[in-house]
Amino acid sequence: MNTSGAILVAAVRNEGPWLLEWILYHKLIGFDDILIFSNDNDDHGDFLLDRLAALGLIRHVSTTDHIPEDQSPQAFAYQSAMRSDYVRSFHWICVLDADEFLCFKRHARLVDFLREHEWCSVIYINWFLMGSSHRFQRGPEPVIQRFTRGIANPFIKTLAKTQVIADWKDPHLPELRVENTVFTRQVPAHGNSGEAAPHYIYQPDRAIVQVNHYVVKSLEEFLIKRGRARGAANIGGIRRGTAESQRDLLFFVSHDWNSIEDTTLAGRYGALVGEAMRKFVEQFQLGDLLRGIETRYAEKVRQAIAAAGIDPGIPCGQTSPSALILKRELGDQVDDELLAGFDGEWYLQHYPDVAAAYIHPLLHYVLYGRQEGREWRSL
Repeated sequence: MNTSGAILVAAVRNEGPWLLEWILYHKLIGFDDILIFSNDNDDHGDFLLDRLAALGLIRHVSTTDHIPEDQSPQAFAYQSAMRSDYVRSFHWICVLDADEFLCFKRHARLVDFLREHEWCSVIYINWFLMGSSHRFQRGPEPVIQRFTRGIANPFIKTLAKTQVIADWKDPHLPELRVENTVFTRQVPAHGNSGEAAPHYIYQPDRAIVQVNHYVVKSLEEFLIKRGRARGAANIGGIRRGTAESQRDLLFFVSHDWNSIEDTTLAGRYGALVGEAMRKFVEQFQLGDLLRGIETRYAEKVRQAIAAAGIDPGIPCGQTSPSALILKRELGDQVDDELLAGFDGEWYLQHYPDVAAAYIHPLLHYVLYGRQEGREWRSL
C-alpha cells in the first residue's frame, strides 16, 4: 500500500504525438504513478501506452467498447479509478487531461508542495490558458517549450486526498465524502489537526501553482483536435461522437489568448524534458513505434485540412492563426485594418465587463462590440 504517494489519472483519446512528453514531465516532477484510460484511439496511441505500461512507467486501461452510451469517457474513467483499491492506496490523487501540465512556481517537486500542504484535504488549482503563440504549424520542440503566452483563467483542476473523495465524475471537481469542510485562499493560522478540525479546501495563488492548459496549441494541432469528439461530450445532452460535440474554428479564436508571457515550464523544464524524451526513446527503442504515430498524424493533418477548408501551411498573409480563421469564417466583418491595429489589451482595460467574462477581445468586438458601438483601439 502506498500511503504517502500521489497518483495522476487521465482519460485520453488520440493524443499519441503528445503523450510521451506529458508522461515524462509529470514523472519528472514527482508523481509516483500515472493511470491512463484511453478510448477509441485510432492514432496508434494505444501501442505507445501499452509499451510504456509494459516498461512500468504508467498503467494503461483501454475502455473502448466498455463505456455506457449515456456516460462520457472522462466520467467513466474517473469513476473507475475511484473504485480501484490501487488508486485509493495513494494518499493524493490529481486528475488532468493530456493537454494540462501541473506547474509549480515555488517548489521544485510535487513532494515538496504536498509536504507543505499536508494540512489541507483538497487543493483547487487555477488554469493558465495557453494560446497558440501565433504558431500555425507544429514544431519539433516540446509543447511546454513552444507555447509560452496565455492568460489566467478562473477554471480549476483538483488535487485531493483520496480518503475524502466519494466519487469523481466531473473533470474539474470530485464529490467529497466529508461534510466538515472550510474553503480558504489563505493558509489558516492552525493546521488541520485534531478530530474536530475541518477538512480544508485550499485554493492557492497562481504565484504558487497553476495548471498550464495547452488547449489549442498550433492551428495544425487544433485541426486534429477539432476532428475528434470531446471527452465530456455528454454534457448538456450532447452525445459524444456527434458533430455537436466537436469544436468549430471560432473555438480556436476564443481560446487563443497570448496576452501574458509565462516561461516557467519552458525555462525550467523545456530542454530537460526534450532531452529526457530523446534518451528514453533511444534506451527503450521506441523509434519505430513513434514513427508510426507520426505517419498517422500526418494522415490526420491532411484529412483535417480537407475537412476544415483551411491550411495552416498557407497563412494567406496573416500574422496569426486567429486572424486567418476570422477572415475565413467572418469575411467582410473583419478587414485588414482591424486585424493589424486591434489593441486587445486596451480593449480589455477599457471594457472591464468583457475582461470579467473572459471573452477573447477581438472575437467579442467582431461578434458584439461593433454592434454595441464600442471602440476597438484608443483614439
